Amino acid sequence: MEHITDLEKEILFQIAQHEYSHSNGSYPETIEETGTFYWIEDFTTKDINVSQVKGIVTSLVKKELVIVTIENQEKDRNTIDFTKKGFELFKKLFSKEEFNKKQGRI
Repeated sequence: MEHITDLEKEILFQIAQHEYSHSNGSYPETIEETGTFYWIEDFTTKDINVSQVKGIVTSLVKKELVIVTIENQEKDRNTIDFTKKGFELFKKLFSKEEFNKKQGRI
């Protein structure tokens, strides 16, 4: 399995559970349910600030786990999505039960 940090793992989770993903915050069953807007502020947590998000996403791109598509400089149409490799890793890291538990659903 690809070595990733706890912060990278957290960003993978944030991408998967984003409210504008095709799964609308639910556990994504397929990669087609994961694409979302790349609004950096949406991926911050109490432990990860905006600057860190940028670095973590850059690392995930270099590891070929996510793809960022820049549509315009205003960033309102930029997107982030898992690669096949990234989605497979996400599924190994988070079962549906773990995902829901982390979201506070169970």
